[in-house]
Amino acid sequence: MKTVVRFFISTTAGVAAFASFALANMHHHGESAHHFSGEVRTRLNFTNNEALVSEDLRHQFENRARVNLDFMPMDSLKLRIAPQATHIWGTQDGAGADVAAPNAYLKEAWMSWMPSHMLTAFIGRQEISYGAGRVIGRKDWSQDGQHFDSARFRINYDMGYTDIFWAKLFEGQNAAVRTKDADLFALYTSLNLEDQIEFVRTLDFHAAYWYQNGDGAAENKKFFGGARAAGDIAMLFYDLELMAQFGKLGGESDTGFAGELLVGMNFMDRHMAALNFAYANQHYVNLLGDYHQFLGDSDILGRQNVMAIGLNTSFGLTDEFNFDLDGYYFLKAKKEADVFNAVTGAAGGTVAQSALGMEANARLGYQPNDMLRFEFGYALFAPGKAFKDAGDDKTAHRGYLQGTMQF
Repeated sequence: MKTVVRFFISTTAGVAAFASFALANMHHHGESAHHFSGEVRTRLNFTNNEALVSEDLRHQFENRARVNLDFMPMDSLKLRIAPQATHIWGTQDGAGADVAAPNAYLKEAWMSWMPSHMLTAFIGRQEISYGAGRVIGRKDWSQDGQHFDSARFRINYDMGYTDIFWAKLFEGQNAAVRTKDADLFALYTSLNLEDQIEFVRTLDFHAAYWYQNGDGAAENKKFFGGARAAGDIAMLFYDLELMAQFGKLGGESDTGFAGELLVGMNFMDRHMAALNFAYANQHYVNLLGDYHQFLGDSDILGRQNVMAIGLNTSFGLTDEFNFDLDGYYFLKAKKEADVFNAVTGAAGGTVAQSALGMEANARLGYQPNDMLRFEFGYALFAPGKAFKDAGDDKTAHRGYLQGTMQF
C-alpha cells in the first residue's frame, strides 16, 4: 500500500510542477513562433511468471520525461528539438552512488522546409508512424519508443499525401567487427476517400526496402509491401491491413505474410465492441511495427507464426472514467515451427502442439482533465498445450499503475 501511495504522491507532484512551467511558457510566448509541449509518464509495473516459468512477484518504477521545443522563424521553416530522459527508480546504492544513471538523449532533432504547399521536407531524427502503426510505428509503450535518423519528403495533394523517405538504421563504422551500414528506403501513400466512397475513409499503400550488405548470415535485403483500408458505416467500423515481406533476413531467404482485421461497433456515443483477427506466418518478422496494442498487454507473443482471435471492448463509464476489457485466443500459424516472444525474440513452445494459450486484459482509466490521465491495467496469459508440453506451464501476470501528463 505504501508503494501505491508513494506512486501517486510522486507522480502528482511532478505533474503539477511541469504543468505550471508549461502554462507559464505558453502565457509568455502567446501566439509567437515558439511552441512548447511534452509529456511526463511514471509507471509502476508488476510482473509474475513473465517467461511462463515460476518466478517471484517483481515490481519496478519506470519514469519518462520528454519536452518538445518547436521554433518557427518563418511559416515555411520549422525546427524541433525534443530531449528525453528515461529512468528506472533505484539508481543509487545505500552510499548514494549512481549504479544506473538515467538515459538522457535527443528523441527528436529535425528541421522542416515547405517550399510550396505541395512539398515539405523533414531532415533529422524524427518519430515516424503510419496508419495504425503495424508496419512502422512509434512503439510508445516501451520506455524509449522508436525514432529514425531520416530524410523524409511529403507530397501533399487533394486526396491525401505520399511520403518518400530514407532512414539510416545502423552506421557500421567498427572496423574490428566489420559490420555494414543498414538503410531503409520507403514510400507510404495515404488517401482520404470519405468524400468519394461512403464506407472507405482511408486507403493506404506502402513499399519499403531494408538493405544491409554483409558476409553470409549477416546479409539483410528485405522488401516490404502492403495495403490498409479503414472506414465506417453508421455505427459500424473496420480496419483491415495486409503485409508481405520478401528477400533475405540474416542471410536466409523467405517470404512472410501477415494480416489483421478489426470489425466493431460504436454505441451510445461512448462505448465500443470489436472482433479482432490476426495472422502472421512463420517467416514474417515484426521489425518496425507496433505490437503491444494488437496482440495483448502481456507481450508474450509477437507478430510471427501466430493466429489470434480477440474481443476488444471499451466503456465510457463517465466523462472522467473509462473501462476496457479484452480477450484473446492464440494458435500457431504453422504447428511445426517455433513461436517468438514479442520483446526478446526467444523461441518457446513445442512443435507437437498448436494451442498457444488465452489472454485477458483489463484497463481502468481516470482522466480528470485534458492534460492528466491515470490508468490501472492487468493482463493474464494462460499457456496452452504448445507451451505446457515444453515446460512453460505457469500463468503469467502483469499489472501496471501509470500516470501521464501531456502539455
